[in-house]
Amino acid sequence: MRIATPMLALLLAANAAAAGCPAGDKLIAPCFALHGRLQAWNGNPTFRIWRIGTRRVLGVEDNGGQPYLPPAIRKVLGDDAFGKRVTADYRVCPLTKARKGWMQIVCVMDARNITLQRDGDQAR
Repeated sequence: MRIATPMLALLLAANAAAAGCPAGDKLIAPCFALHGRLQAWNGNPTFRIWRIGTRRVLGVEDNGGQPYLPPAIRKVLGDDAFGKRVTADYRVCPLTKARKGWMQIVCVMDARNITLQRDGDQAR
């Protein structure tokens, strides 16, 4: 079944808006799930998710210094996100095309199976 482009855009925006993704109007493709590790970095964007098992890094869209992260992740990170790594099963929505050698920008809708590790913690 083929959906016309304007209809697809409306469906994508409604899907993201219903899930709490503030950037729903800028989606370019369907949302997808991944297992990854989120960290805060110096630079732009500050928050990035490494897709575990790949060389791919996704940048998390922010709105003037406020990243689009779900409440569960904000709670785990607390006030100071630097020096922390959050491994989880993420659901993200792409805001830019996936291009080899470029960081794709996404909006994080949801995270499950969250594990926090701080710098200096021993991996187990």
